[in-house]
Amino acid sequence: MPRLFALTTLACLMATFVGCSGGDDYREVSDSDLAPVEEHHHTHEAPHGGLLIEVGEHEYNAELVVAEDRNLTVYVLSAHAEAPVPAAADSVKLSLKNGEETTEVALKAVPQEGEAEGQASQFQSEQPLPEAIADTHDLAGSLSLNIAGKDYTVTVDGHAAHDHDHDHEGHDHDHEHGEEGDHDHDHEHEKE
Repeated sequence: MPRLFALTTLACLMATFVGCSGGDDYREVSDSDLAPVEEHHHTHEAPHGGLLIEVGEHEYNAELVVAEDRNLTVYVLSAHAEAPVPAAADSVKLSLKNGEETTEVALKAVPQEGEAEGQASQFQSEQPLPEAIADTHDLAGSLSLNIAGKDYTVTVDGHAAHDHDHDHEGHDHDHEHGEEGDHDHDHEHEKE
């Protein structure tokens, strides 16, 4: 028993003298330490200046570009939109909605150098888009494609993807603003 007492006393003394060194490293917690962290919106830039759409859970991207002649090019890209990714050549299909009407857009595979047979990372419409579509902001519908044996269908909504972070004076938006003149809102709910 005296030996146990001696060992316990020795352990306590060592803990007291050794303890936590560097007491100067401590500081009082401030309100800024407790402030919530701003949510980070993960976005990438469209390399061809078009409408960039996430495919899968940050697996790939599809970029839709409408040329002046209303022909459409679809680029299939990596998760960070930095490199082309081939999709099954016969799998890419675009359905556009205009009110109650749906138009299927025929897309032809344009294989790039080095892509395997039956694969392509670029697709072009075989005819101009309907006249109601002047640019990517007018695109609405769905895009279906198969990448690495997995089928994906994504929503295409050029208007929602349009950057609404601008001055509202002089702009006519079809958004509900509550009380007249109440423009204290954000448009993050429109981005999906």
